[in-house]
Amino acid sequence: MTRKEKLVENLKEEVLCRIGPSEIHGVGVFAIRDIPEGTELFKLSNETPKDHDDIIDLSEDDLTGLEEGVIEIIKSNFVKSHLATYSLPETGPNSLYWGYFINHSSVPNLSFKMDEKDKQQFVKFVTNKDIEKGEELTEDYGFLSQNKEFLCEQFKFLERKAVIDANALNFDVKINWTD
Repeated sequence: MTRKEKLVENLKEEVLCRIGPSEIHGVGVFAIRDIPEGTELFKLSNETPKDHDDIIDLSEDDLTGLEEGVIEIIKSNFVKSHLATYSLPETGPNSLYWGYFINHSSVPNLSFKMDEKDKQQFVKFVTNKDIEKGEELTEDYGFLSQNKEFLCEQFKFLERKAVIDANALNFDVKINWTD
């Protein structure tokens, strides 16, 4: 299998999410296909960089047969060249780290995963339930840091009263940092 064929296969099977406008806050991360419970997101962006990251050019014809969500990610994140191709890293859009855009929820659908050996890498996000296509991915920011004072300073809005899907759950939640 050529490197280009591997990239196209990656685009068909491994691209799971995109960023987009969020009803929670500004920009969020959304599933572009159903994602099973226990799936680690952003795996490739967490790997140690290679000595070089090869670029592969894909034409419009190469994009044929890909899910519309994947094509949208390519067209909105990579520039079409004067040769009418999109230049993608060999690892595709999965090497982009969209964890920065995950919004807070007190009832999240993602959990953090951190091993001792992972200290030099980005935080790993793992689905804690089955995620449906189009669903926004969320995490409880309270688990970002064991240093609650530092966390409150960085994310001042967490001190405000948060309403969690008031229409469905019908109750309010206040984040409490006292142990």
